[in-house]
Amino acid sequence: MGLCTIRFCRAVLKADGSLAQPVMSWMDERVGLPYADAARVTTSSGYISHRMTGNFRDTAANYAGMWPLDPDTWRWTDDYAEITKLGLRRELLFDLVLPGEILGEVTAEAARHTGIPAASP
Repeated sequence: MGLCTIRFCRAVLKADGSLAQPVMSWMDERVGLPYADAARVTTSSGYISHRMTGNFRDTAANYAGMWPLDPDTWRWTDDYAEITKLGLRRELLFDLVLPGEILGEVTAEAARHTGIPAASP
């Protein structure tokens, strides 16, 4: 199964993975503000992939702009100043996989809501 969303949008999540606030457009100036009460911060695709798989993983291809991604390695930067400049902390960010890698398998709950077979990659 493939997943497509508008990338770069900002989804602020509670510890259980539910939205802490509405998803923000990547053009919203608030995306660079600190997220004191957030348990996770991701893109709209990260939020959808978490809802589908239960994993806090997303593809590195959906991160650029106001995200602390090293474009040479497709990993989060190790530069603490760069991360904090963007209003983030490393522990808020999802694990990244390379484009085309599997993010997880559809959970039984997601299967019930969508009709997509459980355990589909």
